[in-house]
Order: sequence, then C-alpha cells, then structure tokens
Amino acid sequence: MYQSSLDYLSKSGYVVIPCLKSAIYQSKIDSTHKQNLCMNSAPLRTQSTRSASNSLLDSSRISNMRSQEQCELSYLFDLKQIKRTIEPVNEDEKAKRRLRSQQERERIRKDQIENKLKREAEEIQLKEMKMQLYRRKPVKREILEPESTPIESKCVAQEPVLTQSALSLSVVQEIDLEMIEQQKQQKRIQKEEWLQLIKSKTQDYITNYHINKEKRIQEEKAKQEIETKLLIEAENIQKEKQKDIDALKTQIKQNIQKRKQKQIEIALLYKQLDAEKINKHK
Repeated sequence: MYQSSLDYLSKSGYVVIPCLKSAIYQSKIDSTHKQNLCMNSAPLRTQSTRSASNSLLDSSRISNMRSQEQCELSYLFDLKQIKRTIEPVNEDEKAKRRLRSQQERERIRKDQIENKLKREAEEIQLKEMKMQLYRRKPVKREILEPESTPIESKCVAQEPVLTQSALSLSVVQEIDLEMIEQQKQQKRIQKEEWLQLIKSKTQDYITNYHINKEKRIQEEKAKQEIETKLLIEAENIQKEKQKDIDALKTQIKQNIQKRKQKQIEIALLYKQLDAEKINKHK
C-alpha cells in the first residue's frame, strides 16, 4: 500500500520524503531486534522472566502497531489532500451539488413543520379526550329511605319511589347522550379547524417558497444581464483602444516615411550644391 501510494506520488510529479517509510521500517527493526535478544537469552532466564519478557514484547508490538496505524492514517490523509489539489474542480458540479443540498434542506424543513403541526394537533386531541374521560366518571347514586317505617307504609310508598328513580336514570342517560353528541361535534369542529390550519400553513409555505424561488431566478437573470452588459462594455472599450493603437501606428509610419523623403530631398540638394561648386571651379 505504501509502495503503491509512493509510486503514485512520484509519477504525478511530487517529491516524496520517505520519513514515514523509514520510521515504520525502524519500528519493525527494533521489534525484531528485541525479539532476537529475548530468544538468545532464553536459556538463562526462569519462567517468570520469560513471561515478563513476553509481556514486554507484546506491549512493544502493540505500541509499534499503534504507531504504524497512526502513520498510515496521517499518510492517507496527506495523500487525500494531495489528490484534492491535483484533481481539477468543476464549477457546474459544485453548483448542482449546492442546488441539491438546498432542495433537500427545504424539503426536510417542510416535513418538520408538517410533523410538528400534526403532533400539536394530536396532543390537543389527547388532552381533550382525557378531560372528557375525567368528566364522564361514574357517580354513585343512592336512593335514601327512612330508617324505620311500618310495613304498610313501605308497601304503599314503594311504587312512587321506583318510578322516581327510573325517571331520574332516564333523565341522566339523556343528558349523557346529549353531552356525548356535543363532545363529538366539538371534536369534529376542532379536527376540521386544525386540518384547515395545517392546509393553510402548508399552502403559505409553498407560496412563499415559490415566491422566493421566482425572486432568486429574477436576481440571477438580473446578475446575468449585468454581467453581459459589462462584458459588452469591456469589449467596446477594447475595440476603441485597438482603434487608437492602429491609428497611432499608421501615424508613426507616415511620419517615418515623411522623414525619409525629407532626408532624400536634403541629400539631393547637397549633391546639386556640390555639382554647382565643381562647375564654378572649372
């Protein structure tokens, strides 16, 4: 593994410092040297010294293995960092990853809001059900009678007492039924209200998300337009500069030609003067 990674680095153009490799080989050499020493001095030692030497060997092996693992981990981390610097970065892939992560975060946040609203609705329903159960606890109803009454009076007064108890029970049952129906209606109303609230909140979230998305799209379009305008202006400035440079070059060429013509004319004049002087002397 070390050799393959070192070969990879050397092929990619990096200068490899073999400090890790030498440290690992040194630890291996030290462990083998200790083992050889223990093996050579084995006949002179007792059983206790042998066990102590074995424990020392084991501890040294464990420490060497740990140091080797640490070296491997640090080496692999350095290799990963080098690979990251070697590999080129693609901006399109980065933008796609950013978009994916943003969409995932928004989806998770939406799910969290919906789950929170559902949990709150369920907690409220459970509280209401508990309150209704506490209200509907059975109440002991006892019919009070006189302690000592004659037999005749008991026989005469038995029928009206029974009718009154039956009437009271029927009235209580009717009241309980009405209460149950009212509670059911309240539950339905509360459930519908909570569902409407959840729907409205989700709709608001979706609309806000779409509005923000449109805003982002518009901002990106505006940025692109500004960038294109700046590029066009830069190109125009570059063209104007090039025109000025070309005009200067043509002007310099014309000036050079004019100077050459003047020099030729001056040389011709000097020749004519020399010829006239020669003619005069003759």
